[in-house]
Amino acid sequence: MTGEQIALARKAKGWTQLNLSMKVPLSRECISKYESGARKIPQDVILLMEELFEKHGLFIKED
Repeated sequence: MTGEQIALARKAKGWTQLNLSMKVPLSRECISKYESGARKIPQDVILLMEELFEKHGLFIKED
């Protein structure tokens, strides 16, 4: 899952970065950096996001 995919899934749910940060143990600033590509997304965060968005029917699988 890329930062762009996180942003797309978040926006599809109608969540702000702040809304998402309240659902996962990350700051809004950290989510912003992941989405913009300014910061590499650690594997544990990728798994957390995939689990969160899959639960909400928004998981975007990569081929």
